[in-house]
Amino acid sequence: MTQGMKNTVKVLAVFLIVCCICAFAVLLVINPNNVFGFQEKSAGETSEGEKYIQALEAEPTGPIEEAIFSKRREEILQQFRDNPDRIWPTLVEYDLVFCGDSRGIGFTTEGYVDYAHNVSNYSRTIYNIPDYYETFKEMQPRMILICYGINDLGLYQWEGKEKYTEDLANFVYKLRELVPGVDVYVNSIPPCLPSEYERGPAWALIPEWNEYIKAYCKEHDIHYVDISDLCNAHPEMYDIDGVHFINSFYPLWGMRIVTTIIENENEN
Repeated sequence: MTQGMKNTVKVLAVFLIVCCICAFAVLLVINPNNVFGFQEKSAGETSEGEKYIQALEAEPTGPIEEAIFSKRREEILQQFRDNPDRIWPTLVEYDLVFCGDSRGIGFTTEGYVDYAHNVSNYSRTIYNIPDYYETFKEMQPRMILICYGINDLGLYQWEGKEKYTEDLANFVYKLRELVPGVDVYVNSIPPCLPSEYERGPAWALIPEWNEYIKAYCKEHDIHYVDISDLCNAHPEMYDIDGVHFINSFYPLWGMRIVTTIIENENEN
């Protein structure tokens, strides 16, 4: 290449560089935010990927958590159905103590719960709960299930379900005070068979009392175990006296207690 041609190439190169610089300067003036011509989103526009992420973030977790919990609960219940004997070790693991009348002592007399976890006894009412205050202070159980009512209806025939429930709630509050951190559960009053209303007319009021107690417990943040439907669905599981239960009813009752505990712990 001759010296003249070299000079010509240099001039062309300088000219091209100057042209590029000028073009870049023009673009910078026209659109300083997008010099290289990338396609920009308009204000408020969202990419498909961002839309997907935002949709996931906006998805409420409540239904998902509830679905997971429902599946877990059903799995646990199926395990109990397959092997009802697992209910009782589970209640022991929860460190639950029964406190009730003759229906409550049935958990022990029928061979399901030892006396160390059951202070229930025959012919008892809620007025007997203070008898166990010192026992509970020493035991410091994690949970207490209160199950009274059949013998209380006569005592409260004049003051009614309102006074009974108020007194019951006060006993619950006292137990919470004596045993810090304890979860106290109030069991619905197990009804008797209608055939027994003649010898105990006040027993016909049990369904009405249960509805009131259940609503009161919900309003005052007291755990409630409802077995009314179980009792109504299994009249064949009542003993000959129409008040107490035969052995086969207690696993159903125990499963309902465990289910209620699981639901309560899920809410917390």
